Amino acid sequence: MLNLSPSTVKEHLRKAQRKILEELIGG
Repeated sequence: MLNLSPSTVKEHLRKAQRKILEELIGG
């Protein structure tokens, strides 16, 4: 398993959320 720090996980989640939102709004 990957050993990710909470801050890294949060950043990944934020980027994923942003991408999904942009796809929903733009697409």
